[in-house]
Amino acid sequence: MSNYFAAESLILNQLQSLGNDFKLISTGRSLKELFNHPGPTPALYLIYDGQEPFMGAGQEQVIDQQWLLVVVVRCARETTAGAFERLEAGPLINKLFTTLLGWQPHNEFGPLTLKTAPGSVYNNGYGYYPVCFSTRFTLRGATGI
Repeated sequence: MSNYFAAESLILNQLQSLGNDFKLISTGRSLKELFNHPGPTPALYLIYDGQEPFMGAGQEQVIDQQWLLVVVVRCARETTAGAFERLEAGPLINKLFTTLLGWQPHNEFGPLTLKTAPGSVYNNGYGYYPVCFSTRFTLRGATGI
């Protein structure tokens, strides 16, 4: 594998099938950054969320690379409890699961599996709903000196 972040563009391409459901499908740097610039809604952001070693030693290490997907919705009718945002976000999150759960980005990566994500956040009428997926692959180090 020549690009450690190769899964990002593959996942984004798969998410394009949801284009009619979202006004924006893009990448982001962090969940916190989205609070400052939420953009048009409903929106879907893909954010690299680190890695978790799985197994291996020496020159080969299997890792789970984690990707946070954040569904952003807005409801001006009610800005405190989040009930209206959840009504809009729920079907979008289901479509996200249908599109990605078990999907395999490439033969170098394992199928996407669900991981623990941060909780939802409500801010000024916006609802942010993170979902975390991981894909497993093998990193290979130098082979000999």
